[in-house]
Amino acid sequence: MGKTAEAHLQVVLQTWIPLYVRLEGEGSAPLGVLPWGGRALVWGNWRLDKVINLLARRRGEHALPGVRMYLRDVLGVLEREVPLNPAQASVVVYPQVYPVLLPDLKRILLADGQPAAGGLEDATRFVGVRAYSPGDPLRHLHWKATARHGRPMLREFERVRSSAVWLHLDLQGTGKSGAVYLEHACSLAASLIRAAAEEGLAVGLSLGKKTLPAGYGSVHEQRLLAELGRAHPQVDAMPVPEPGPGVNLILLTMLASGKVLEGALRASARASQVHLVALPEGFFLWPGEKGRRVFGLSDGVQRLLQKRAHLVAEGVQVRILRGDQSVLGLGG
Repeated sequence: MGKTAEAHLQVVLQTWIPLYVRLEGEGSAPLGVLPWGGRALVWGNWRLDKVINLLARRRGEHALPGVRMYLRDVLGVLEREVPLNPAQASVVVYPQVYPVLLPDLKRILLADGQPAAGGLEDATRFVGVRAYSPGDPLRHLHWKATARHGRPMLREFERVRSSAVWLHLDLQGTGKSGAVYLEHACSLAASLIRAAAEEGLAVGLSLGKKTLPAGYGSVHEQRLLAELGRAHPQVDAMPVPEPGPGVNLILLTMLASGKVLEGALRASARASQVHLVALPEGFFLWPGEKGRRVFGLSDGVQRLLQKRAHLVAEGVQVRILRGDQSVLGLGG
């Protein structure tokens, strides 16, 4: 959201008599387009090229605003609408992405071990030596190079792909609170996807009946964000897919229904780490936001607190983000 784009409209008309042309363009609040219009007297070959500026104001899939064209003779006797038959096109507005920290993840090297920026160091792939920097692990000191250069030198290893991150977005929610939850949850999921991709991790996503396997690259990331852009609230929760071995599973939920909790417990037997992130009020604070204090415990929070000890005992990390808590509490 907040990004700009352009839509190009081209109208070509050929007439053997003079005609008045009137164009009426529809507006679109989600795409930030105002209604517009134009008139012209045309004869022979006439062409209009117009650029329509779009501003992504609301997450979702939105149809491009329509355009109507009216033709009238110079005497003003007859006027009729001519269908333009535009292509049935739509624009998908992705959720807002914020800089966030990933929860603690357990990372293991994948068998294929393809190079990846931000991945794990593979001790079997030595690439050279470099000068020591404060904070570097001392176990990588190269003693012969250190003696030769007269200053600390470190062995450097190639970074390769590590275990994947799988995000499951629970779409269950109704009414106004469900709509608020979905906007915050989609934005949080998009932010976690971006953070994982920047660390060189494979990322997968499941929501509703959609399941996108873990993958790499900007094209794959765009697919994930597009699905988040199209997400709608659902009355019932969907089962949580079982992750592959070594996957770090992050569950985002508001109501934490039985299906979600059962899925988290099943996943803990296969996944490296399972994080259940609950948003009982449906929203939280982004970095820099200041909200009002939330008093008391809602029914949803009380149910989660009652089940938290059992989930933690089974290896599920439970994090509750309430309306007065910052998303930065997820990291670390």
